Amino acid sequence: MTADDFRRIALGMKGAVEQAHMGHPDFRVNGRIFATLHADLRSGMAVLTSEQQRDVIRDAPHAFRPENGAWGLRGYTAVRLDAIGEDELGEALTLAWRGAAAKGKARRTKAAGVPKPRTPSTIDDYLAGVSEHQRAALEKLRRTIKAAVPRAEECISYGVPAFRLDGRMLVFFAAARKHCSFFPGAHPIDVLKDELTGYSTSKGTVRFDPSKPLPATLVRRLLRARMSEQAHSTRTGVARTRRNRTT
Repeated sequence: MTADDFRRIALGMKGAVEQAHMGHPDFRVNGRIFATLHADLRSGMAVLTSEQQRDVIRDAPHAFRPENGAWGLRGYTAVRLDAIGEDELGEALTLAWRGAAAKGKARRTKAAGVPKPRTPSTIDDYLAGVSEHQRAALEKLRRTIKAAVPRAEECISYGVPAFRLDGRMLVFFAAARKHCSFFPGAHPIDVLKDELTGYSTSKGTVRFDPSKPLPATLVRRLLRARMSEQAHSTRTGVARTRRNRTT
């Protein structure tokens, strides 16, 4: 990716404008910076939450790192343009844009004396706020997950729908600007990469057109791979604990 690609994606966000900050380009929505290009134009920065930063670094450590100093501790995340793909960059900038848009809107709403919109607390709340065709696709995905893993509990995590199994996060899903995303983790995607050639994927994410929902068979196979991965992790952790106790 190049600086021009970064600029194109950032300015493709609704309401985004380009300005300048400390001598290099920045991108704002509702008066708040959500991304910048560094002066060398070979890297950039996305303003994420600490949790979002952790997730993008986990999925693509070659492309993301915390910014230096206190800013990095607050979620400001450096992006290597020569090491990232368009989908990964688009996802990160979308997260940053959403955060800035929400904060800017909340600030204006408070000033106008309008109550702040409620953050979704259930999957039903979340789905009520997306488009009709995205809702239909995500409802199908939701039903498939519930049928395949009846013990899994629905929840909202990091602001998006998720399922928890035995106290651990299992999978997530979400609606983006032009697509839907399913987040089964990096291992299942690697295991089933031959079956995912028709989809846009990055580490941990499968993107799909809401007009073409993920087939139930594929979702079930991704879930089995995810649960197998977690079971192996649990067994490994138990074995390690036992060894430590005997040494």
